[in-house]
Amino acid sequence: MDTTVQTPVVTTGDLPGQRYEVLGPVSSMGFNIRGDACDRAFERGVSRLQEKAQALGADAVIGLRQNLSWSGRQDSWAMQLYGTAVRIIPQEAETPEEAQAAEEDRREDLVIAGEDLLRYVGSEAEVTIPAGVRTIGPEAFRDSGVERVILPDTVRVIRENAFAGCSALTEVVLPPYLEKIADGAFRDCSVLRSITLPASLQEIAASAFDGCPEDPEREDYLRAREIQARDAEYLRTRRPLWRQNGRCQYCGGFFKGGLNGPKICSMCGMPKDY
Repeated sequence: MDTTVQTPVVTTGDLPGQRYEVLGPVSSMGFNIRGDACDRAFERGVSRLQEKAQALGADAVIGLRQNLSWSGRQDSWAMQLYGTAVRIIPQEAETPEEAQAAEEDRREDLVIAGEDLLRYVGSEAEVTIPAGVRTIGPEAFRDSGVERVILPDTVRVIRENAFAGCSALTEVVLPPYLEKIADGAFRDCSVLRSITLPASLQEIAASAFDGCPEDPEREDYLRAREIQARDAEYLRTRRPLWRQNGRCQYCGGFFKGGLNGPKICSMCGMPKDY
């Protein structure tokens, strides 16, 4: 029975919190395949990558890339796979007692009522909010000395002045499902330079980042959201008139066709659906 442990092929996103050492590049040699055998060829190429990575003592292959090109013969292709072999750096395991003590210490720094974080009363430079919190309350971290804050995926709202006056705050890791950032949430965070606004945001106050350093990416994001809001308002007010006049309700264009098929907008290509 084959008891060989295969080296997994993963991306860096599959190694959350893991530290790893890069051992070097690995690749499968190019080979020709027929057009209807790509899946089997890909599996064979991955097996070759795994064998080479194992020979290096790797735990994983990351950054998998595939090159597929026409071989010059009819219905025949040349395939080659590339990746990077890495070795996971083991972390010192916490004992259950140590983990519980650390969690209790973190909880003592946070005043939480139900799903709302009301106040941070600690003095740590880095704070990780526990899962289950949905709202960062008004002035929860105001004027504190935090430097880095990690919010869990459960957070949906950051309330007014939640981080206002945090003059040492350099980074905030926002959750991917955040919906609202209220007035002055990060006001006067004078060294805040690392914050990525998620696409899930539905509402963000114009004053949310007053007094923060300029960030071109953030400014572009906010500008795009303003344009989207203006466009949505414009469409909301124009659609009834466009429909009344028999025009496309999505862009105001005129329809064409309709004798032997559906009417299609000449501007955006949408069919008439009213």
